[in-house]
Amino acid sequence: MKVITVSDFEARFEEIIDDCADNHAHYKIQLENGEALMLIPADDYGVFQDVYEDWVGQPENDEIEGFDPKPLPVSYHGDAEPEPLV
Repeated sequence: MKVITVSDFEARFEEIIDDCADNHAHYKIQLENGEALMLIPADDYGVFQDVYEDWVGQPENDEIEGFDPKPLPVSYHGDAEPEPLV
């Protein structure tokens, strides 16, 4: 996953859209108000949705707060900065 600011997204729109479409890159776009948006290929979203629906359908799956068994690689680009954990 690549993290960028909304300014970076606006300045490099075509490049980022091409990277997402051609390379299946995932982008987290940090907004000025502290919120964020995700840009991912539609095919990838469908896979995430299917897996989530399967997971939710199994009652023996307890949520473990803060646990991520396979964290995704993240790289920050331009002025993007890591968000503080709360």
